[in-house]
Amino acid sequence: MAYLELIQIEKHYDSFHALKSIDLQVEKEQFVVFVGPSGCGKSTLLRSISGLETVTSGRIVLDGRDITSMHPSKRNVAMVFQNYALFPHLNVFDNIAFGLQLQGLAKADIRRRVERAATLLHLETMLDRKPKQLSGGQRQRVAIGRCIVKQPKLFLFDEPLSNLDAKLRVRMRVELLNIHYETRNTAVYVTHDQVEAMTMADKIVVLQDGRIEQVGSPLDLYERPVNKFVAGFIGSPQMNFLEGRGSRANGGGISFVADGLGMLKLPLFAEGLKTDQALTVGIRPEHLELEPRSQASQVKAVVNIVENLGGETYLHAEVAPEIPLIMVKLHASHGPSRGERVVLHFPADKIYLFDAEGAAIPAKLLN
Repeated sequence: MAYLELIQIEKHYDSFHALKSIDLQVEKEQFVVFVGPSGCGKSTLLRSISGLETVTSGRIVLDGRDITSMHPSKRNVAMVFQNYALFPHLNVFDNIAFGLQLQGLAKADIRRRVERAATLLHLETMLDRKPKQLSGGQRQRVAIGRCIVKQPKLFLFDEPLSNLDAKLRVRMRVELLNIHYETRNTAVYVTHDQVEAMTMADKIVVLQDGRIEQVGSPLDLYERPVNKFVAGFIGSPQMNFLEGRGSRANGGGISFVADGLGMLKLPLFAEGLKTDQALTVGIRPEHLELEPRSQASQVKAVVNIVENLGGETYLHAEVAPEIPLIMVKLHASHGPSRGERVVLHFPADKIYLFDAEGAAIPAKLLN
């Protein structure tokens, strides 16, 4: 039996269907990330686990105990919020200790737990400070410390880094993972940032419109997306898509035609491909090549925008007026200039195919 089980969870707000047939299993000590666009239901699902939202139907089981109808205070879970939720009139020690004081623990036990959490979070010298004397990252660590001292069965994080600047977010990601490795707690983490999901998760749960689209390791979702939505959401920069129509080509392979692009011959075999079928071709910016190193299809393009980031360069290239700019990620500090003509090579083993409904079409290289 899984450590945390969500069984056919449904959530309605009057006529709005927020969660739809959610089934999920989380193993003990896993770091699981819920990811998806705004309004997809990830925070609602997290709040349902915590008890802050009541599910319409379904069951939530934690460590073998059905907690579906339990009061939040009885579930033995701890939640870190986006806005920290610290008491401004209490110092760091008392903010961390607040929940333990409500439980009536002995003062010596409270001090021992708070000091251990403070050491883990590098807050030892700040226990007498008030929240207004702390930086955003320090306040977030206090909020995490308040959860750690409760020794919960499950940690819940609701977009805890979204209020921090970009540099501090990166540092806090590392600190959160170090805390997870140190405590070996089971954690469920919500974010809209797929980079956070890719770098932090043992398992990613991709949600859209209240449904789970795919569950798997970061590498599984990156390499084997089940549909166009997951393919476009996982990976940074986002996957490029070409919309068109495909047919089996004479002599093998696929003939793909997009408006303004002409015919692109793909050295791939896709079983069941119909004649003149609506088809989307996907390829990640990091897989496009200016110099072919393998079997590839090619498209002529003109560089429109160049983003030089130092260690890597992003090109935004126009292949046809009717088609959105294609992004190319180069692992180099220099590349073609704006207005320069280039040839984009699509390595056959890095091409993804999707049908009219967005479902992935299995394809393999031609011999």
